[in-house]
Formats: sequence, structure tokens, C-alpha cells
Amino acid sequence: MLAASHLVAGGVVGSYIGNPFLAFLVGIIIHFLLDSVPHFDTIEEDKFDYKELSLIFIDFLIGMAIIIWVIKPDISLNSSFVWGSIGGMTPDLFDNVPFWKETFRKTRIGSKVHYLHERIHSKAFDKRPLLGILTQLITIAIFIWLFTLKK
Repeated sequence: MLAASHLVAGGVVGSYIGNPFLAFLVGIIIHFLLDSVPHFDTIEEDKFDYKELSLIFIDFLIGMAIIIWVIKPDISLNSSFVWGSIGGMTPDLFDNVPFWKETFRKTRIGSKVHYLHERIHSKAFDKRPLLGILTQLITIAIFIWLFTLKK
């Protein structure tokens, strides 16, 4: 999934949990569950060019805009929503960022995270990006709806 989906889903689930530490941990779990859903991804292995970086940055901004202007959660530093969002992004931040991913993957924990990340990651829509984007839009809509139920 792209960043927006992980940010929104992790945050919403975190807001239901109410404990920042547990929200962070569950955000990590949510990340892997979402990655098992067929979706579109930006990073091709060993490719990190201007186009990819731009798409990642724009997607992150879209996720933040959805959080700030649509969901409007408590965004203080001790907020379970914030820590759930951070947890939702953590696996990709460690396992996919080219500057340190190889070093991370050589660690005991990193090799296990990478193995799980690769095994669970759905590649069903790799050749059909429009369907993969649609699944993410549906995912974001579901989590926005779940957040509105909480209010």
C-alpha cells in the first residue's frame, strides 16, 4: 500500500486503542495486513529515482491532508492516532528506504521483517495499477468511515 493508506489506517486503529504504545504496535500489524491486500506500490526493487521519490512525497502529503482536513483527530505527540500512524509507516520506513534498507535487512530483526514483508506483500495488481489504486481508495474510505463511527 502507499503511505496514505498506512497513515490513515494505522491512525484510525490507534485511536480506537487509546494507548500510544499499543497503538504503535498495532499500527505495525495493520501495515502487514494492508500489504496483503492487492494494491499498487511505488517502489520497484532497486529503483529510487526522482519520479518514485515525487510519488512517495505526494502520496504522503495526501495522507496527511486526509488526516488533517477530513479525519481531524487529536494530533498531539501523545495521541494514539499519531502513534498508530507512525506504526503504520514503520515497516516501510525501515525496510524500503534505500539509504539504510540493506543495513537493516542484515540485522536479525531486519531480516525477519523483510522476509515477512516480502512473503505477505500482494503483487496481484502489479500490472494493473488502476485497480491497485482503487483498492487503496476503498481502504482509506473504510477507515475514514470507521473513524466517524468512533465520534
